[in-house]
Amino acid sequence: MDWLSTLILFHLPWWVWVPVALIIVAAIVIPLVRLVGLKRALKIAAAAAAALGGLILIQRARQEGWRAREAKGERDAQSAIDKAERARRDAYDQFTARPDRLRDNDGHRRD
Repeated sequence: MDWLSTLILFHLPWWVWVPVALIIVAAIVIPLVRLVGLKRALKIAAAAAAALGGLILIQRARQEGWRAREAKGERDAQSAIDKAERARRDAYDQFTARPDRLRDNDGHRRD
């Protein structure tokens, strides 16, 4: 179930939650109009819409943080790959830069 919550919370775009929130507010308003009248029902609906709007903004911030964390991980991985490639290239260039030292290293360590 963890994958499902991750999918819903972090991979479902925040703007998809807006129509869901509007449906929830409408589901609250319709019965309240019958119970407490239109004026009070609209006040309650405004409060519910504000609360749901705040939750949607929190969700949007969470998703932006998630994306930033993933981007940082990708940058760090690429940096490590680049560093390893540079080290390999430098080690190779160390022995190919001077033709008289080509036979100094045959790839085996002899300590």
